[in-house]
Parts: sequence; C-alpha cells; structure tokens
Amino acid sequence: MVNFNDSNAFTRYIAAGSPWTPETVLRVLAADADIQIRRRVAENPAIPWDLVDQLIHDQIAEVRVALTENAAVTDKYIELLVSDSSPDVRFALAENSATLGEFLLRLAIDENPYVASRARKTYLRSHPHSEQDIIELNTPTNAVREAS
Repeated sequence: MVNFNDSNAFTRYIAAGSPWTPETVLRVLAADADIQIRRRVAENPAIPWDLVDQLIHDQIAEVRVALTENAAVTDKYIELLVSDSSPDVRFALAENSATLGEFLLRLAIDENPYVASRARKTYLRSHPHSEQDIIELNTPTNAVREAS
C-alpha cells in the first residue's frame, strides 16, 4: 500500500491527481508545501468543493490557474476567477475555449490588454457570428455602464 504522507514528491504528485485518491488524502495534499502538489490537487476532476474553496484563495497563481482548467469547477468559482487579482489566472480563463461566453465577454474588457485580446479571440472562435458582441463592448455607453 502507498503511504500518502510519503516524503517522495512523485508519490504525492500522482496521488494528488488521481480521481481515486480518498478525499481525506486530498485534504492533506491540498495543504502541501509543494506548489506542484497543490496545483495537481486543483486539476483533480474529483476535487471536493470545499477544497476548491480553499485553493481558489491559494497565494500562488499557478494553483488558481489549474482550477481554471478543471472541468469539474463550477461557474460559481469561475465567476470569482474572472475577477482574480492575477492576470495569469484571467488569461488562462480567456484562452480556455470551455469558458462560457458571458465570462469571455467580461474578460474582453479586462484592464490587462493581453487578457482582453485573448478573450476576444477565444470568444470569436467559439461564437464566429458574434463579432457585434465585441463591438458593443467598445462603445462609449457600455464603457460608462461597466464603470459604474
């Protein structure tokens, strides 16, 4: 039997990403000092919601980026990540074709020009006949509405 408290990082890494790892073990691994282990827990498709709550506040953006790529993370959490303080997290959402259009449109007016540009491209790739949505984002009336 594998010891999940093992000091071997490889063993912990494999366990952190396995959907068959018991929740009790995932809870220990979600608090691991190793960033790669916490990132792997965030990628786990069987991650419990309370661990998403924990990892969404992780100090390391790379861990939060992993949550953006996990299909099991619900829109409730994506909503929070759209406003994340790290442009890397917002960029990860902006380039993810699975991100809902409503979130991409919000990211399309992000303060970071790289995030905004990538969100526009991703939105237009998944909504090819919706260029008008992007144009409307740039209208002065909408800019005032967004600022208030």
